[in-house]
Amino acid sequence: MVRVHTARNLAELAIVRDHLAARGIATEIRNQFAGAALGEIPWTSTWPELWVVDERDAGLAQRLIAEAGGAAEASCAVWTCRSCGEQVEETFARCWNCEAELPE
Repeated sequence: MVRVHTARNLAELAIVRDHLAARGIATEIRNQFAGAALGEIPWTSTWPELWVVDERDAGLAQRLIAEAGGAAEASCAVWTCRSCGEQVEETFARCWNCEAELPE
């Protein structure tokens, strides 16, 4: 299996999954319940992921997602805090964990 997409929430991931299913690509959702671990692991590690069952479908799945615009909508740039190593969403100028400022 190959991961082809990560989304901020299950609703967005379901749209992508249905888009691929309509083209006959079998998928599996992982991390759908990982949000319960938020705080124990980095927040981006809790996002649900979509994996294709047959590795041969990975390239086609990624192209279909990109063509549909799903990949761009789900991407969220992050920066790594130099002080504590946390992953912080680019919209924040300070680390949520240690309050260190965004590196220039």
